[in-house]
Amino acid sequence: MRFIGLRRLSGPNVFTKSPVSVTRLELDDLTGQETTGYPGFAARLAGLLPGLAGHHCASGAAGGFLAAMDRGTYFGHVTEHVALELSSRCGREVSLGRTMWAGADGRYDVMMECPRD
Repeated sequence: MRFIGLRRLSGPNVFTKSPVSVTRLELDDLTGQETTGYPGFAARLAGLLPGLAGHHCASGAAGGFLAAMDRGTYFGHVTEHVALELSSRCGREVSLGRTMWAGADGRYDVMMECPRD
């Protein structure tokens, strides 16, 4: 996986009225791969970042992201939740994120709220 670029949208934008950051990813060898293809990955990641257990994801309830990893989710989506969790751990309470196809196989934009420092 490679990080291609990062941009900040500092005011109201197509996602929200608040500032966001948008990171472009190239998944390379992880293109089309799901978490279920890597036995133990979800459990190891949850062990390293226990706060992921509280992520709602699309389910609307705590644990939704862990359930998505158990069912199989793509690694762009995993990157979104890891970024949200790391931001939260360093004192930036964020919860809004979205992973979007960026025009080519394996290329994704990961958007997350980015409060003013």
